[in-house]
Amino acid sequence: MEITTDDWLKGLRKRGLTPRILTPEEREAKEKAESIKYTAMYEKQRRERFMANSSFPDSIDKAFTFRD
Repeated sequence: MEITTDDWLKGLRKRGLTPRILTPEEREAKEKAESIKYTAMYEKQRRERFMANSSFPDSIDKAFTFRD
């Protein structure tokens, strides 16, 4: 037996939970905000991974001049 959306909502209400159904505009805004958030998290992890695998550890000063 397949559970329908109505069955799922009734089950939530039985447990005292009130589901919040988003409008298409709210859903789009939420998805866009989450996309931006998760993309930023991914990019941060990517930068950290590159730095961890870099030839220059964090303990070395990375500001060089031609005299150095």
